[in-house]
Amino acid sequence: MKDSIRKLRELRENLCSQQGTWKEAFTARDKVIADLVDVYMLCIDKKTRKKQIEKKLLCMFEYLQVDPHETESE
Repeated sequence: MKDSIRKLRELRENLCSQQGTWKEAFTARDKVIADLVDVYMLCIDKKTRKKQIEKKLLCMFEYLQVDPHETESE
């Protein structure tokens, strides 16, 4: 009985230690989705200039810490 309680406590501690990581991941996911909706709205607006879309995409790459020039040859 004690062994199973110890294992449950270890499992709980492990899950609690990962809670911050999951919270960050879901926050990033929500931001990406909101930005994708914004980009879509820019794309369907006939008044949008290409530079506006480029700027929004570059901001997304920046907070995702992605260099689009590094990945374009892959």
